[in-house]
Amino acid sequence: MNLNALDLNLVRVLDALLREKSVTRAGEQIGLSQPAVSAALNRLRHALNDQLFVRRGNDMVPTPRAESLAEPVRAALREIERAFQPATDFDPARLERTFTLMGADFFSMLLMPPFAARIAAVAPGVSFRFLDSAIGDVSKLLQEDRIDLALERPLEVAEWVSSVALFGSPFAIIAAKDNAALCQAGIAEGEEVPLDFFCALPHALRSIDGSMSGFTDDALGRIGLA
Repeated sequence: MNLNALDLNLVRVLDALLREKSVTRAGEQIGLSQPAVSAALNRLRHALNDQLFVRRGNDMVPTPRAESLAEPVRAALREIERAFQPATDFDPARLERTFTLMGADFFSMLLMPPFAARIAAVAPGVSFRFLDSAIGDVSKLLQEDRIDLALERPLEVAEWVSSVALFGSPFAIIAAKDNAALCQAGIAEGEEVPLDFFCALPHALRSIDGSMSGFTDDALGRIGLA
């Protein structure tokens, strides 16, 4: 394609449309009128030789071509913004921002109190919002800038997502001292429970999102015991 047919404003319009799925809302986000956004969309369609968006009810649904452009366009705009930002020394004490984190309540109870206390000491203008991990796919939420960080068990994520292992957490089985199954198997308190014995026991699953398997099932499946 001819890059002379595109300018930065068109790229901003495309990014806004991909985020908002609405001509009106996209215009409000970037400060353009609805006719201006519609005109820009027509130019984009001509330049890229694709409809890019089709109307479905009140929403504009992206075509596969438009969806494939979402992350590259967003990344390009971030790089352009970074390039034109003034070179200043970062001072966390002057930062005012709310970061959105996602994870299970396990992480919020274990990590957030000491983490928030440490951040408050050096960056008092920073606050955190913690969302439950059941709200959706990590890669998609990061791509849409709906979250800044996810605290999760090992997951399959998009190649562009950076991740690092923070810690490991062992499993423990809690049972009554006179549990019939454990007593019959001769397993004393503090002893390791064999996996085949554990798998043979009846189980109940607490599921936030309604799925019929959990991460324990995933781990057992990887060693052929699901």
